[in-house]
Amino acid sequence: MPTTSPPRSAPRPAGQPIGLALYETDFGRYLDIEHDLPPSETGGALGSEVCYRRAKGYCPQRTLWIKHLLAIDLYREAMAQADPADRGRMLGRALGLARATLAYHRPDSSGDGFTQCIETSRLIELIGEAQGPTAAAHDVAAPMH
Repeated sequence: MPTTSPPRSAPRPAGQPIGLALYETDFGRYLDIEHDLPPSETGGALGSEVCYRRAKGYCPQRTLWIKHLLAIDLYREAMAQADPADRGRMLGRALGLARATLAYHRPDSSGDGFTQCIETSRLIELIGEAQGPTAAAHDVAAPMH
């Protein structure tokens, strides 16, 4: 029986405008639920077909896409931080999420990760540049689920 992790969010109230924080909350909720489901409801092929065949719609492609978007947001938020410790923690989380999305293999065989918004490989480069040369030695990447 799967363990239940504490929820990161609550359902969004009806009629509330959708802002960046709300969609990140929804994504956190998706990842919390996905984490607690058995592999038979979350694993499988990386294509979108499996997502539509499942009653709950959880699948690797959606999970990786969410991690890609969260990595981009964390990177952008980190770059706006004045405190180097906060920036470093956020960049570490962003790097962990971005690396996780490399598990997605593009259908056209052109590479791993996503090309939308900021290409995954470029995002990883940008995070590395922002972390500086000493960060590679410490590698503080901490993925979400």
